[in-house]
Amino acid sequence: MTRARILEEVALERERQISKGYHVTDDLYWSPFDWYSMIADYNAWARRMAAMGSPSKARQRYIQIAALAVAAVEAMDYVAVPEEASQ
Repeated sequence: MTRARILEEVALERERQISKGYHVTDDLYWSPFDWYSMIADYNAWARRMAAMGSPSKARQRYIQIAALAVAAVEAMDYVAVPEEASQ
């Protein structure tokens, strides 16, 4: 699979998250530590899926992790002070 296709999957997952309403509180209530904790939790699930012999489920978790990382950056950019956002 090409990198472009993988990134497309990440974008589709982010859109799925948004369609479920996960973006509503992203920008207002979640700190960088909250994002770290959520991504770490999903990473633990990916590790469990891989250990259980389910690479496809582990892969899906990694797509979700990548989409969560995008959401974290979006949220941080949204609340950034203008001079920080321009750097």
